[in-house]
Amino acid sequence: MLSHVMQLFRQSARPMAVMTLLGSLGCSSGHRYARLENERMDWMDKQCQQSLATNDERTTVARSQSPATIVPPPDITNPQPLPAVTIPPVQNSPLITPTTGPGPVSPVAQGEYQVRIVATIGTSPIYEREVREAVYQRLPEFVNLSPSQRRAKEQSLFKEELRRIVERELILDELFALLSNKKQANALSNLRETAQKDAEARLRDVQRRAGLKTDDDMKMFLQSQSLSVNGIRRQFERNFMMSAYVGERVKPKMNNISLAELKDYYTEHGEQFMAEDRLKWQDLFIRNDRFQTPADAKKYVEWILARVQRGEDFAKITTECDMGDSKDRGGFGFGEERGKIFPQELETTIFTLKQGQVSYLDFETGTHIVRIAERSYAGKKPFDEQVQTEIRRKLQAQISEREYKKIVDTLWRRSQPQILVD
Repeated sequence: MLSHVMQLFRQSARPMAVMTLLGSLGCSSGHRYARLENERMDWMDKQCQQSLATNDERTTVARSQSPATIVPPPDITNPQPLPAVTIPPVQNSPLITPTTGPGPVSPVAQGEYQVRIVATIGTSPIYEREVREAVYQRLPEFVNLSPSQRRAKEQSLFKEELRRIVERELILDELFALLSNKKQANALSNLRETAQKDAEARLRDVQRRAGLKTDDDMKMFLQSQSLSVNGIRRQFERNFMMSAYVGERVKPKMNNISLAELKDYYTEHGEQFMAEDRLKWQDLFIRNDRFQTPADAKKYVEWILARVQRGEDFAKITTECDMGDSKDRGGFGFGEERGKIFPQELETTIFTLKQGQVSYLDFETGTHIVRIAERSYAGKKPFDEQVQTEIRRKLQAQISEREYKKIVDTLWRRSQPQILVD
């Protein structure tokens, strides 16, 4: 169904800008609308997780590792180069730390239902209520300001969000007119149905993340943030349809970026691709006071090193044997840059190691066994596949911004929307 609708979109002569699809279509973009929507949804997710316990840890993917030779600790007073030890790097999942903040006191929360029309596109109204909900989703930008600053910021955000909603409705008007002119009522109906299903799935995901059991709980939760179920559902549905439309229309331009253009950007913006000297390291600590004698502790350390040499997964060994606090960080050590490593005495050791290498260092209280999971060196990043992907996304964002502005400016001049508030 959706592919049939998109085929109709391709037949139109007017180009459109790409936006991040707020659903399962996977259209990528970088223009200001998509960034704003992503920031809004990130905040919603954080708010929805306020009742969940946070756990600041990194998870590590367990995998078999090739046998390795342990690198002895360097001489702290006279560090020497170390022989390479090849152990495949450990992958870890990204971390998201939820945050919370107090909700604004709005007329809606106090029981006053706002029906004031703040703009019109032809005969279609835009209500103050919808704009206010969009503003409340940007709460972190003004919640900590002084009363006078907060009022000024809210007024500024109101104008910004009103403009954004008008732009969205202009694009949807063109979409609906296109399908209507081609007598494709079924296609439009199917598109609306798909958008409704996507919105419902997103609402259920919000409810699940917040640990809310019933629809009434969900309603009360959103009301505490000065939001409503119907308002969020409408936002999801209309953003889905608009993004599907403009994403498909601009796809050819997004896919026609040449390798030469990537190289030119890399050459002209070299400062954007400078890497720092940093690393991610795993830490396994063995405490001496857990053993009857220092000799017993040393034997235990040697037993662990032998397991590493046999190619056992370092993360798995850490989970089983660590006696320190690295378990609270998913087995990773504290700090990634020079001057930020803790304990500081480990810095010289770990920064002489390459990715995949393992070494150890004895302390009075015990022994740290460390492994370098990821390693990058100061200097310009090579023009590899990863950098090319990064540049392609930057250029796509520029194209997206430019094309979005073109289409919105054209539609604005054509439709002449009326803004009814200052």
